This record gives sequence, structure tokens and C-alpha cells, in this order.
Amino acid sequence: MPALRPAPHRRKVKSKLSQGVKISRLGVRHQVTTLGEGARPPVRTGILHERVMRAKLGVSAERWDEKRQEYNQDLHQSTRRALEQVSQDIGRSNHDETMMDGWEDVVENIDGIGCPDNNREISHEGGEYLATCEYDRHIRMRKQKDGRTWAEVIHRRDQAWQAQMPALADAYLLWKHGGTRIETSGGKFILSVMGIGACMEREFSHISGVSHISVTLIHYGIISCNPVDPSMAFEVATLEVFRRLRLRSPHVSIQAWVRVLCDVCKINYRRYLREQFTRAFDTYLDLLRHVDAKVKAIMSHDTPNWRMKHMCPSCCHKLNGETELQPSMLLALDGNNSLKRLARSGRQDINKPFLSDYYLTVDQVDQFKDEVRKRPKAKGPTLWQEAEQVDTTYGDTTCTDRWKAANADAVKATYKEFDESGIFLSACRHGFIILIADMVRSGELAKYPLAHLNKIIEVYDSNLAIGYDIACSFATTVKNSSLGAHAQEKQLRFVVPAFHGYAHNRRCQLQWHPLYLHGFGIEDLEVCERIFKGSNALASAIRHTSRFHRHQAIDMYFRQHDEDKYELLSTFLYNNYAQALGLIHDMPVAIAALTGYQSVADTHYQKWLDQERTYLASKEIEPDSDIARGQYVTVLTKMQLAKHMFDATCQFTPPTSRVRAIRQQAWEAYEFLQKEVMSIEETLDIAERWTPGCHEWEVAMSYNKIREYQLAVDKLEGLVVQRLFELTKANLSGTGYKLRVHISKSLQTRCKAIQSALKRYNQAAAKLVPPRPRLEWQEVVEYGTLAEFDLLRSAAREDIRKLPWADTVNRQVTIYSLRLERAKEEIARLNVEVARLNTWIHDSETEYEMQIHNLQAHKPLLCEELKEQLQTWRRLNDYHRHKLKALFALPGYTGSSEIGTQLGTTRITIKLPSSSQATHHGVAKAREDDEDEDEDDEDNEEMSRLEDYISSLSMNDLIT
Repeated sequence: MPALRPAPHRRKVKSKLSQGVKISRLGVRHQVTTLGEGARPPVRTGILHERVMRAKLGVSAERWDEKRQEYNQDLHQSTRRALEQVSQDIGRSNHDETMMDGWEDVVENIDGIGCPDNNREISHEGGEYLATCEYDRHIRMRKQKDGRTWAEVIHRRDQAWQAQMPALADAYLLWKHGGTRIETSGGKFILSVMGIGACMEREFSHISGVSHISVTLIHYGIISCNPVDPSMAFEVATLEVFRRLRLRSPHVSIQAWVRVLCDVCKINYRRYLREQFTRAFDTYLDLLRHVDAKVKAIMSHDTPNWRMKHMCPSCCHKLNGETELQPSMLLALDGNNSLKRLARSGRQDINKPFLSDYYLTVDQVDQFKDEVRKRPKAKGPTLWQEAEQVDTTYGDTTCTDRWKAANADAVKATYKEFDESGIFLSACRHGFIILIADMVRSGELAKYPLAHLNKIIEVYDSNLAIGYDIACSFATTVKNSSLGAHAQEKQLRFVVPAFHGYAHNRRCQLQWHPLYLHGFGIEDLEVCERIFKGSNALASAIRHTSRFHRHQAIDMYFRQHDEDKYELLSTFLYNNYAQALGLIHDMPVAIAALTGYQSVADTHYQKWLDQERTYLASKEIEPDSDIARGQYVTVLTKMQLAKHMFDATCQFTPPTSRVRAIRQQAWEAYEFLQKEVMSIEETLDIAERWTPGCHEWEVAMSYNKIREYQLAVDKLEGLVVQRLFELTKANLSGTGYKLRVHISKSLQTRCKAIQSALKRYNQAAAKLVPPRPRLEWQEVVEYGTLAEFDLLRSAAREDIRKLPWADTVNRQVTIYSLRLERAKEEIARLNVEVARLNTWIHDSETEYEMQIHNLQAHKPLLCEELKEQLQTWRRLNDYHRHKLKALFALPGYTGSSEIGTQLGTTRITIKLPSSSQATHHGVAKAREDDEDEDEDDEDNEEMSRLEDYISSLSMNDLIT
């Protein structure tokens, strides 16, 4: 017998000869048996050398080749070529030759093993050769040496998927819409398939004309985990169920879902199953995006910025002959730091991009990184200034110091632990997402809203209004940036959202709050806060993902969010119309009750507002020199007290140890204060030291009394506002038990703190000349809003509470009058938005019907996909028609119920037979929604009630 060269072992390929199963390098299982009549020989797989296999099975070379050729004829062409390539690689004589894909066979040099002609004795019993081969198989293990990185492996796999994606999309449409019967080529293969019902090995037949196994599997409703050589696959139905579950419950992780599948299939969970499912799910989502791209191309919806121009029917679908709105659109901006991603998470696909028409790129954002000049950090209080006396300003208002977003970019926190520290988004007043940008290793920098504005100004028409928490300071930032001229040309307006506006000072509210501005209706522009309430549930699922998977999850969530907002759009319009009609009915009655049944025209509320604006504008910010003079007198008084204490202790003879300690402390304090006095005198250029009774001393003491009074008002206001937000937080559904307990304990302490602050206020008010009236609890109840604290603060120098605009009743009448005016503006805006939605329903269905009519002949699969989408649109639009019909029937509705024509177009109608089932389902759903209030409606009502509560807050509510 000739000497046989031992073959290296391939660790990647598993051998199950004892069970009669051989796994090829492609992961396809083949049956092997002894070569009797009709048996098939095993294909060369690299596990053992061919001649070793023949010797082990006792088959001649001629018989082996004959059976192998018969077996290969039944294989698919692509599989046969792959096996031939494997056979050529394994049959090479030089075992040190480099194998394909960077693998190398390293064989240990063990003399005599596997070679029967090395003078080894063979007994009469026999079996030594086979035993030697078995021993050889175990010790000559192949040492795998792979020079590729994991990132390169992922990149190559993605490239393979992208090359197959057009064929996968066509096969998916053929499978989904029940196309023509597929023809098989006769070859079969076995693959492990996991679904909701079971995990089992299934047999599949190769399809004629298909060159990839993954495309073949799509025809069976199966998606493989790898584009080449798949070892496992998942049912499309299973992937779709998880996708729908993830859309409705974003915090559900892949690991939790795979564990559920394992429980249902009654198998043990393994980590590799999660990895395999992730690959299949990514492929499925990419497949859906390719199909969607095909549909958009057919519908001509793939033009640049198409989604932004058509995101919201009531905002973007303008009509011929409609009333021009002022402002034309109401938008909102805000940042959120919940959707963070830890650094060094998912580094393997860091260079894998995710393309989305929602996202602004990093380059689009970073072009504004140097727009805002770095402002130095605010210096801390000097030794003669207490921390609470430091008052800095930014722009035209002082309220921006209360917001982190208004801080200088240089002092905002940098999150080193996170690559992405949150998102910054923009949305219309109906809740549709406009744009999203990642906040990268930073807080809410000015470059993020500037990047949004740049794109918004580019796409939309002029006369936009944008709500932002710090609009009062951000307007100055925009004016000084490169967007200033363009923003002024487009007549861009800014406003502070209603809920955040009540935390700004009174002067800022009169200039930036939507209640005091024309054209904003009853809109609060707090839409971003409502969006973040839902998107926060996504945070736990993306905290440790890669950048690609984070973007993919965020894109999935907000696309579903926009679909939900479209479903609720008619409900939004109906509720706002009913609320506006209610205000128009109730406000005149409330005004008449407060004014002794005077009419609204007799209240002069606009005149009172102008007087208040004029008064607040006349009160300039106090200069630092006045603060320093007041502190100079305070330090002089403390220095004299320290000198008096030192002199008093010197009179004790003999001094005790305690007296000596007090004397030492008094002297050290005297020396320290004396240095401070000399420093202030040098700063203020004081040549002669002030003494009690001099004019400068009296002026400074009077200022200190006023300052003490104002600080007492600030303290009282801060405690009231803090308690208000604690009450709000305690009632939030997402607040944990421990946090609620902590807040409850804080509230008990806060009531005592408010009483102490009120006592301090009364003491400071008594020191003024003339003394201000004491503030009792019963008197505070008459104060209608938190803005009354600004009046108390202004009354430090003069008593303004007797002026008409400062009268409590007149101020409440002003609020009611403004709400009445805003309600009328809301009716005018809703009349336009309702007509736009009514026309959009008709135009969108007509567009689909036209495309279906054109595609029926030459693209039947895309035609079926469009029919499915049209059925979904009709289901939603049937509910809109039902809700709009109820809106048209409202007493007081003044808009039109006719279908208009889109701006610049003419009406075309092609009516195809509609599905009666879809119509019935839409009407049934409309009835269900009428019976049960939607969750978003409850959120909107809760926000409105909270806003009303803050705007009409009384001190009586704070102490009960």
C-alpha cells in the first residue's frame, strides 16, 4: 500500500460520521452511508483526505469517482462549483500553501504517523492502520490563523448582502404577493430554520436561475443569517412580528425576543442565537428599505427633501385660494439627553453608515461649530460678594441663566463616557418630525439648533415661527451668526414654549411667550417634550449598541411615530377646534364677572400691557458699582464689629483660654476684613473712608435694604417654583417609588421653608422707607400668577401696586382677554389646516390609484405593493373622514367642508374599486376611537391642565 500524506484538519467543519451525516464547507448537510448499491459517496469536505476515506470505507478509486460524478449531477450549479473549488484546495500536495480567505494549514511534524511503510509491524488481526489514521486526525489539528479584523469581516459580509439586495427585493415581492409558481432545479439542501412555532431542520430545493442560496430562501419566506454559506435562517413572519413589537414597545431587546423564541421552541438559549437573529433582522430591515425605495421611485417620492416638504398634510399641503397664515408654520426645537450611547460600544461596525432622510450629517452640524464666539466662564463672587447676590445677564434678558441650554458653549458638560450624548430634533406643531441631529460628546451646543435652522430655511417658505426653550437668547445668537441675514429675509420668528415660558421673568414673557404674541392661537409649542416622553423608552435598548444599530433603532421609532401622528391628526384638529370654541364661549363670561359685566372692548388690556412693558424696560440692570458700594458698607460694619469684639476681650484680666481664643479669632477677622476694605476702596477709588452718618454711607445702607428685600422676594419665588415642579414630578407616571418618597419628604420641608422665606420677606419689607405692607397668607391668595413676584421685586423702589396695569383683577382680565384673542386666531388657523387635510386625503388616494393603474401591465409585483399601501391609507383616511364629519357638525364651525386643489395643480380623479373590508375596518376603528380616548389626547389634556395651573397658580394651592 502506498504511503498516504496525512491531511490537515479543518476545525470549521464538523464531522458526524457516526450519525451518517457530513457537513460541507457551505454548511449544507449531505447523507453518507457505506457505498453499497445505489449509495452516494461523500463529497470531499476537507475533514479527511480522500484516500483515507476510501481506505476507511473499503472502496476502490474507480467506484469512488463513478459515484461522486453521479452525485454531483444532482447538485445545484453554484454548489457544484463551490465544492470543486474546495476539492482543489484540499488536494494540493504542499500542506504549507496558503488557503483561501487568509486561512493557513499548519501541520505538526510527527514522524511515522499515518505512514504504514515506516517499518511498523501490522498484526494478523489488523486494524493498526485505521487506528493510526484516527490518532492522526486528532493530533494533527489545524491551527487557524486569520489576519482579518472583525470589522473587515463585517464589511465583507455587508458588501455581499448589498450585491444580492436587488435580487432579494424582487424575490421578497414575489413571495409576499403570491407571484408565479417557482421552478426548482432538482438539487436540495437542508438548513436549520427558527420560527415562532418551532426550530427544526428543513429541506429546500434550489430554484432555477437563482445563483444565491439567500435568494432561494427568500422564495420560501426565509431569511438567512449570512449572504454566503448560511448555517441558520429565520422565518420572515418571525422577523416581522419582532419588528412590529419593537415599534410599539421600543425597550424590547433582541436578546429578550430570542429568549422568548427559545422558550416557545423548547430549546436552550445560546448567545450565538442572538447574534444570528441580529444579522437576519438587519438584513430584513435593509430589505424593507430597498422595497420602500422602489415604491418611492415609482411614486416620484425620492426627490431631495421630499419627506420634509410633505411630512405633515396640515402644514405642507397648501391649497389654491386659501387664507394666508401668519405665521405660515409653527415649529419647535429642543434637545434630549436620554438617547445616549456608551463609548466603545459596538466598535466593529463603526464605519458602517446608516442613511436616513431624518438625520443631519455630522458635517452639516459642524459647519456651525465656530459660529458662537467662546464666552469666558462666569467668575465666581468676590470676597465681598455673596453667591446669591451675583446677577449675570445674556442678551436682553436675565431669565436665560436658569437654563442649561443658555450657558456658554465652553462651560457645557462634555460627556466622555458617551459617543452620542443625546439627540436634537425639530417638529411641527402636530408632532411630525422634521429633522434629527446627534449631540456628539457635548451638551446642547448652539451648533445643533443652527444646523436645523439652516435646513429649515432652505426647504420651507418664509414667515416661520419656531419655539425654543431659550428663544429669548437664541434669537441674538441667530442674528449674530452667518444665518442672520437669511433668517431676517425669511422673516423668522422665535417664541418660548408656554410651559417653559412661565419660568422666564416677566419682561421676557411679555416679549416671547405665545400668549402675548399674535398669530399663535392656543398652541403651546411644547410638542418636543411630548415626543421625548415616548422616545425615552428607547434609551435602554440602544445604550450599548453600535452607532449603526442606534441610528437604525431611532429611525424605526420616529417613522412609526410619524405614522401614529398621521392617524391622530384629525383628532388633534377636532380637539383644538372644540377647545377654541369653548374658550370663545367661556372667556367673555369670566371677564364680565371680574369687571362688573363690562365688555371686552372696555377692558383696555392692550393699553395695560404696553404700560407694563414700558415700565419694565425703564428698569435697567443695576451696575456692579452699586453692588460694590453696598457691600463696602457691609464689610465696614463687620470690620468695626470685629474691632469692638477684640477691644472687649482685651479688658479681661487675666484672660482665660476661651477669651484668648475669641480674641485671636476677632483679630484675624479684623485683619482679613481690613484688607477687603482696602481692596474695595482701591476698586471704587475711595480716597476717604466712609463713616456712619455720611451721605455715601446712608445711600449705600438704603441700597442694601432694597437689595435685601429683592433677595427675599427671589428666595420666596424660588421656593414656590421648586415646590411646584416637585408636585408635578411626583405625579408623573414614570417616576419611581423611591423618587416619589424622596419628593414627598422634600415637600414637607418645603412648606416650612416657604414660611421662613415669607418671614424674611416681611422683615426686609419693614426696613424700607417707607415700609412696604406685610405680606400675609390671605393676601398672597389674591395674587393670581407667579409673575406677581416680579411686581413685588419692582415695588422695592416705588409702590406700583396701585397702578391700573398692576391691579390683580386687571391682570386676570388681561389674561382672559388674551386667551379669547388667541382662541379666535386658532379657529382661523384650524379652518385652513382642516381644508388641507381634507384635500390631502383625496389627493393621496388619487395618486396611488393613478400609479396602480399605470403599473398593472408591466410591473405587477410593485402594483400589488402599492395596493397594499393604499389599503392602509384608506383604513386611516376612513377614520379621518369620520372625524372630519364630526368636526364639520360642531356648532360654531366656520370653515369649508369642500375638497380643494393643491397649490399649483389641478384636480384629477381616477377611482378604483375600494376594498369593502378596509372601509368597514376604518369605520369600526373610528367608532372605537370615539368610545375610548386616545393616550396622546390624554397627554395633551394633561399638559394643557398643567399649563393653566401654572399660569393661574395661587399661594393658597401651595400651602394646602
